[in-house]
Amino acid sequence: MSVIRKYSKRAKMEEWRFVAQAISSYVFFFSNPSKFSKERTKLEKAVWYTIKLISTTEAFKTSPQQEFQQLLGIIQQIENGLNLDLSLLRKSVMDYWSNWNGDRKQLSQYAATINAALKIGVLEIIENVLTQ
Repeated sequence: MSVIRKYSKRAKMEEWRFVAQAISSYVFFFSNPSKFSKERTKLEKAVWYTIKLISTTEAFKTSPQQEFQQLLGIIQQIENGLNLDLSLLRKSVMDYWSNWNGDRKQLSQYAATINAALKIGVLEIIENVLTQ
């Protein structure tokens, strides 16, 4: 089986369409290398901020005592770096923190609010970075 046939089947495209798309991507890359690099960099920036925010938020929910200041710092860094408003996430984190009594099961409603605010924050990061 040829390479083109293999990848066109994987992409669920006709072979000629796969080749045409590959050629157009190749032409775009070589005719606009700075734009290609800039687009990739934007996506990498969104992924980096997203992973950083998610991992710090999950660490906070596991160990609020040690991660509270770290998470607030990350939220502030993302807000400043991307000019975003993550106040919904910050408010959810503050509510969780202020009601922390050592029992995570008692705070499941606050954890659900953090999860929802985190999803909104991630969507805002991706939208912001890709529309710059």
